[in-house]
Amino acid sequence: MKTSYHNHTPRCHHAFGTEEEFAAAAYAAGYEKFGFSDHTPYPFREGYVSSVRMSIGEMEGYVRSLLSLRERYKGKMEIYIGFETEYYPQYFDRLLDEYRKYPIDYLLLGQHGFGAAEGDEGWINSFSETDSAEKLLLYTDTVIEAIRTGRFSCVAHPDVFHFVGDADLYREQARRLIRTANACGVLLEVNMYGTKNERHYPNPLFWDEAGALGAKVILGRDAHSVDRVEPVEEYLSAMQFVEKHKLDLQDDMRLIRPLF
Repeated sequence: MKTSYHNHTPRCHHAFGTEEEFAAAAYAAGYEKFGFSDHTPYPFREGYVSSVRMSIGEMEGYVRSLLSLRERYKGKMEIYIGFETEYYPQYFDRLLDEYRKYPIDYLLLGQHGFGAAEGDEGWINSFSETDSAEKLLLYTDTVIEAIRTGRFSCVAHPDVFHFVGDADLYREQARRLIRTANACGVLLEVNMYGTKNERHYPNPLFWDEAGALGAKVILGRDAHSVDRVEPVEEYLSAMQFVEKHKLDLQDDMRLIRPLF
């Protein structure tokens, strides 16, 4: 792999290593393109402060640090500025207004919750195990609506919703999501962080359907620490997963600028 687009910074309060250390590790590993996509700030309701993402006030420092790195590595390695972003419709336009202040290269869709915005009544955590068909349909509808906005380059861990109910229903909803991504030219990410931490994703049921439908996929390291920039053993395991599910793996990602 010579490209990597899913990487975090300490500004999300659960990642370790400076931007400079991440970039140095990527360059040493031979990357040609390296993108930062830390958890986006969100203009949530007044008074709510998230513990797992930077604040709106930290955006400028984030972007400035990456622009500085871009200059430092010019001609050696391309540095890209992105965010891993949830789609919360009631706040999304306000978030785009914040993005418009900066030269953002791409967004990853990482739908960690849905139903309402984080901090609002009705928010559903995508990681919470459930057999609710209603929640599965709502998660799928939300991701499909997000893809159709045309703002996202890739869906990070599209199988993050922890559904343990009817497998046939899960496959049906996976096909809906995958077909939408295919139609919109949006990649689906096989998330290596999930494998590393033995999470409920990557979900074989989802990726069986992705392989059958010819979805274009990319590997995402989802690096939250510098030692995750180039984990060779996990890469080999991920390649076995790709081959097993007959996935159409892409070496690079078309960056869709979210501001138009």
